[in-house]
Amino acid sequence: TPRRGSSHGRSRPVPRGRPSRNGRHIDQAQFVVIYDFQINTTDKNGNAAKDSMQWAVVVGSHVAKCTEFNRVMGEDFGEWKEYGLGEFNARKYNLPVIFVGYPDGEISSFDKVVPNRYFYTEPLPDFGWKLMDDTLTVGGYLCQKAVGKYAGRTWTAIGWTTLRFVIGFAISFVLGSLLGSLAGLHQWFKHFMKPTLGVMKTIPTAAVVILIVATIYGPKNAYLITYVPCLLIFIVAFPLIFEAFRAALENENPSVMASLDLDGGRHSWMALTKVLWPDAFAYARLSIAQSLGLSMKVCIMSEVLSATSASKPSVGGLISNAQSSGAVEDILPLAIIALLLMLIIDIPFFVLRSKKGK
Repeated sequence: TPRRGSSHGRSRPVPRGRPSRNGRHIDQAQFVVIYDFQINTTDKNGNAAKDSMQWAVVVGSHVAKCTEFNRVMGEDFGEWKEYGLGEFNARKYNLPVIFVGYPDGEISSFDKVVPNRYFYTEPLPDFGWKLMDDTLTVGGYLCQKAVGKYAGRTWTAIGWTTLRFVIGFAISFVLGSLLGSLAGLHQWFKHFMKPTLGVMKTIPTAAVVILIVATIYGPKNAYLITYVPCLLIFIVAFPLIFEAFRAALENENPSVMASLDLDGGRHSWMALTKVLWPDAFAYARLSIAQSLGLSMKVCIMSEVLSATSASKPSVGGLISNAQSSGAVEDILPLAIIALLLMLIIDIPFFVLRSKKGK
């Protein structure tokens, strides 16, 4: 099973051919795009192994065909002398032949799973292509950028944004409550953490996002961009939760602390989990709710700046992509989704603040 792969596309001038199926001409080829795939995988013994193959996309006036490169050059362009052996070897992989626009208005796939052959078809979706002003020369051809839409990624983006929020806040809450409690019980630890908290409170979060993205940007570390929002959430939420638990334990009723000293000590795990933490949570719940709302805001903001990744999209990333691609009509709906997410997370803060005011 391939673990990691990469592809590089390039256009190539070729003899004018006609993509065909079972000898029947269906279109006239305009150009061919070749993709070189380098695959890092493992053999049957688990050892590292590499493989490579070439795929070709033959683009016609109304039909496109995609299959193994040697097979295209042999079947569609008659270049058997140069590509015949490669075409013979390619058949061992039983790679499918995919047509876009054949039959008319459909996507079809001709596949072989020994000893049977299979044909699959589905309606060709409306991509809603829009020509943009951007141009780029590729393989000697002046190309104009076009933007289209396929399927929907909004729910996937909401899921990934929520997951990043949960991961970042969970780490902040666990470490903030533990270290904050330690600082509330020991003055030396409170002074030890003071410089770190000062830096985290004053550091500009937007600058941190830009610095992190610039540092880890590259093919080997690109996956780390997905979790940049988690780090930003920690920078914002941890100090609030830390200070809330520290202040809660420092302001605990002196009579309660005296009773704990007589009954096993205030530093015991039993005293912390049965008495101090329940009291601290009642004292610190407003700060915790406030940190929840700030965490979601910071999460979406950092997603807009980092754009996350294509395989793990986000609400902020979709907003950034819509802006960069000129899809202005998508920005407002995505912004409304972001505001609704923030509002939902802010509800506990508003409820607790109203109760405290009463």
